[in-house]
Amino acid sequence: MSRLPPGAGKLYVTMIVVLAAVVWITLRYEGRAAHFYGIAGTKEIVVNSETAVEIKEIAVNEGQAVEKGQLLVRLHNPELALRIAQLIHQIEELKAQKGATKAELRARAAQLRAERATRVAETRSRITQLQNQYRINKNLAAGLESLGASEMRASTQNPLTLRVAALERDLAFAVQPIDIRVRALQQQIDAPTSAAKIQLQRLEQQLRLLRAENDRLEIVARIAGVIGSVNFKVGEKVAPFAPILTLSARTPSFIKGYIHENMHTSVGPGDRVKASSLAAGGAVNTARPSFVGRVVGVGSRIVAYPRRLSKSPDIQLWGREVIVRIPAENDLILGEKVMIEAASTGGLPGGALSSRPAQAARLVVKAGPR
Repeated sequence: MSRLPPGAGKLYVTMIVVLAAVVWITLRYEGRAAHFYGIAGTKEIVVNSETAVEIKEIAVNEGQAVEKGQLLVRLHNPELALRIAQLIHQIEELKAQKGATKAELRARAAQLRAERATRVAETRSRITQLQNQYRINKNLAAGLESLGASEMRASTQNPLTLRVAALERDLAFAVQPIDIRVRALQQQIDAPTSAAKIQLQRLEQQLRLLRAENDRLEIVARIAGVIGSVNFKVGEKVAPFAPILTLSARTPSFIKGYIHENMHTSVGPGDRVKASSLAAGGAVNTARPSFVGRVVGVGSRIVAYPRRLSKSPDIQLWGREVIVRIPAENDLILGEKVMIEAASTGGLPGGALSSRPAQAARLVVKAGPR
């Protein structure tokens, strides 16, 4: 019977231990996930501008809590300011030109009315003179007894009466074109849709749009939250769509967890969750109330773990994402590392575990080490 070489026993023992460890790890990672880690987060609002601007004022600091409607940053767009000034100048010039045109039309109409009045007065004066002369001649003729009846009838065709009729006809022909021109000028004065008025309305509409765009350069908070990062200083130029600052809610609105690629779980969209904060020692902190959330998504692809969730930063882990929506009123901190525990049975306050009874699962979300 051959004897084992010295040290062979220790080698065999080491191999057995390593094999047992491999089997244990394989069974652990190929089984159902008992727990996994995630990070509490929220949707971040990025404040930027569609055009190149200059920072005129920054009214907040990083980490500052702000209320909805509070001023965040005031921007300045030199091109927009120049365009507004040009439009204001064009509108004022057009209004002045429009006023001058109206005044010219009124003056021309008044001049034509004066010419008409002068022409009528002159013609009426001549007619009156002729009529007076005709009456004098008629009275003188009536006093002559030697005048016969035939001569009296002929006197009705006196040249004076013919001249009066001719003057009246000439007056009618003279004032008619003047009246037509006066009416035309008055229509231009009273016209509601003149070319100048249409142009003025178009420029005023453009000015309103540009002023509305200029008002948007004063950016206010759309939600109550906390300022994340401020990337520029007063006086700096900002390229279009460059992030000026970020704003997020004061508390996390979701938890993004990661399940190892070799693990399996029954977690699915619609599953309700119970989240509880852990004390520093790892036990549930009963002084802090738990809250119920819901799984809203489970990743259909394998992604890389964030390095903070890896026990060894040098080892890259891969797995699926699980998104858990949590109530806005919670005591987690943005970016806090949490542990998500899954169980195939168990109840939650207020009813069934999941919208999928056959696949029901519960997640207990606990704040991990900070």
